[in-house]
Amino acid sequence: MLARVINFAAFYLGWFACVVGAARGWPAFGPVVVAVLVLLHLVQQTDRGRELTLILVVGAIGSVIDTSQAALGVFAFVGAPGAWLCPPWLTSLWLIFASTLNGSMSWLAGRYLLATALGAISGPFSYYCAVRIGVIEFPHPTLSVAALALVWAATVPGLIWLRDALTTPAPIASAVRQPRAPRSPR
Repeated sequence: MLARVINFAAFYLGWFACVVGAARGWPAFGPVVVAVLVLLHLVQQTDRGRELTLILVVGAIGSVIDTSQAALGVFAFVGAPGAWLCPPWLTSLWLIFASTLNGSMSWLAGRYLLATALGAISGPFSYYCAVRIGVIEFPHPTLSVAALALVWAATVPGLIWLRDALTTPAPIASAVRQPRAPRSPR
């Protein structure tokens, strides 16, 4: 339980470092903090290779998602008119978020409907907070929040599924087929 609380706190520390760092003109601050937090997270894992794979894959997926949303005009990066490529501080947010999938969000395993609802609410709320801090803006606030809700409603359960696919070892015993018993004549 304590490990989940620490993981939850580390996520928010990384989130604030990335968003506030970018808002204050220190865009590298957040990625450095996240790198340290992810390394500390990995040290505590029993299967570091699988956890690192999950974190890197989620970081790549998240960067594509946010680059696509910025390119479509769902949100815009403040101080970078016309820029749509996901900046390192935002990619770092995806990396630290990925560390919660086997940590503080591990209780969502198999609860895809709950993950959908959580994503639809918490995803747009996170971006709204970033708007309030001043690192992104919503060109069309209502449409932006609706689009983010839809994307995150699909993303969170998708990432829970991905986590299960990448971090659950394949059972060895079930890979060997057992011969069928012969049928008895009637």
